[in-house]
Amino acid sequence: MNKFIKTLDRILSVFCFSMMGIMTVGIIMSVFLRYVFNITFVKAEEAITMVFVATTFFGAALGIREYDHINIAYFRDKGGPRVRRYIDVFVNVIIIFVMIFLFKNSLIWIDKVGDVRSPGMQVPTKYLYVMVPISSVLSIFYALVNILKDFMHIDKPEYGYERVAFGDDGIFVEDNEIKDQGVLS
Repeated sequence: MNKFIKTLDRILSVFCFSMMGIMTVGIIMSVFLRYVFNITFVKAEEAITMVFVATTFFGAALGIREYDHINIAYFRDKGGPRVRRYIDVFVNVIIIFVMIFLFKNSLIWIDKVGDVRSPGMQVPTKYLYVMVPISSVLSIFYALVNILKDFMHIDKPEYGYERVAFGDDGIFVEDNEIKDQGVLS
């Protein structure tokens, strides 16, 4: 199980980093062409938008795995380990329900508008919108992994970037200090 999760983590990380790189290069080229040569490519603008949406949805799934989603940790931090476990499970169950709702409704949405062609690229939108149910399934999987990690051994995620967080004193803590202080456990 750990090997599968790590492989999926790496694939998703590489995909998100690649999409961010493509988006960055695309935006730089688009701005350069627009302001220097007064040329705008509608297809490129639409493709950049779709890449941005993809990084958002797939990055959200990865954020669930890496515990980078938004949370209010006041009550969680006030309780002991047992309270933290219950709150973590509760939060992940809520994530699962929201993602099931998003999955079901995205399939309905794709069914209704999926044959409409995108204005710039002229691609059926169902091929673009399919990222929503796929990312929902990935998010549900990672939320289940987060629940299961409290009951069985699942390795922590490996980060492909330097982690920075705030310590108890509110000061930035570097990657090697994070593990020592238990900021991101």
